[in-house]
Amino acid sequence: MINAITSILVPMNELESVSSALNHAYRVARHADLKIILFVIVGEHCICDQNKIGALAKEASDKSGFKVEIISRNGDLYEEINKEAKLINPLVIMGVTPKFTISDFIDMNLLKIMRGFRYPVMTVRGPTECAIYKTILLPIHFKTTKFEKLNELIELAIKFQATIRIVTILDGTNEKEENKLLAYAYEIWCLIRMHNLKGTLKTLKGRDPVTMILDYGHFINADLIITLNEELVSIKEFFIGTFAQRLVCKSDIPVLSFYENQKTKTTIKLENHCR
Repeated sequence: MINAITSILVPMNELESVSSALNHAYRVARHADLKIILFVIVGEHCICDQNKIGALAKEASDKSGFKVEIISRNGDLYEEINKEAKLINPLVIMGVTPKFTISDFIDMNLLKIMRGFRYPVMTVRGPTECAIYKTILLPIHFKTTKFEKLNELIELAIKFQATIRIVTILDGTNEKEENKLLAYAYEIWCLIRMHNLKGTLKTLKGRDPVTMILDYGHFINADLIITLNEELVSIKEFFIGTFAQRLVCKSDIPVLSFYENQKTKTTIKLENHCR
């Protein structure tokens, strides 16, 4: 992920949300040698005061040590970000309001981004004094038995010398599939250890994976949760959202979502890493 992307794009919305997103943008930019782009949509609910935008750009440049660019567009936030992303292949870091509810989620362009965006998106809620990624939480559930972004996960952990906490969610409905899930989590742990990174395995049982993930994330003081932004596959998900969408909606821990490419899913062979 970090070596492939060319810049960090931060959509401009409410001041508190943008400030939180920028704190994370600074840290990633310094470690990955990326420029920061402040993306302004004229006419949307965003910061349109040129003095505020200029001050934020200067602060971002001073703190990151890298060039900060301001891009202004007219139109729909999702559509304009998507157009720009096709040109620059960014990591989008998006602040969301602390009082974020399901109704807010439905009304926001973030829903469009979560459902149709093809680039990594980090969502950040609330103020962040210092963005660090020493503990990364990786949930494994039935929708992520073929997690195709392992190279990006390893790269991120190496950059920040992070510990990867793998947590497997079991609901007790299918023992055969759950055994496969546990085996896959072990494969990922083996890959982590092969790269001389710290990693742990944890199993949680229950029917509310989002709540369990967040409770465990708070227990271990997770700095970042990584998940796949999977495509809708059922009518139920259309109404209540996918796992990733519900996680972003409820999480006060930053969430990095990767788009799941259904055509290129790959698995790791046990014999390559687990001996």
